Amino acid sequence: MRERTTSRRARIAIGAAVAAVALAVSLPAALGHKKKFDSNVQLKIDKSTGNTAVYSGKVTSDKGKCRNKRRIVLKVNGVVFATATTIPGGTWSVTAQKYPKGTFVLAKAKKRFLKKNRKHRHKCKPDITQKRVPN
Repeated sequence: MRERTTSRRARIAIGAAVAAVALAVSLPAALGHKKKFDSNVQLKIDKSTGNTAVYSGKVTSDKGKCRNKRRIVLKVNGVVFATATTIPGGTWSVTAQKYPKGTFVLAKAKKRFLKKNRKHRHKCKPDITQKRVPN
């Protein structure tokens, strides 16, 4: 009777080990792979007239698709005051409210998914830069 119990336990242990190996091999395939591409956002604040200023810049990346169609969000004190979208070369520009000299303006290039499905997750990393409004 003990031999049956021992062999049964051995079969259960082997079955569990085989299942664990199968899961370990199939899980990464089911989840696919992830790739992240670096990006860099630049901000320029042009001298302005009246109550508006021109905010412009460029998104750079080794991955060409990370430069195109990137959403740029401009904030002052955590409040969004303008948004822009890059064109194929990565440049962007928007005319918006003028802020007093010395105010910090933050520009954020939002993350962008190039591929997002069960097998692939390719994304352009977000980036933030800030500049002080010139005299």
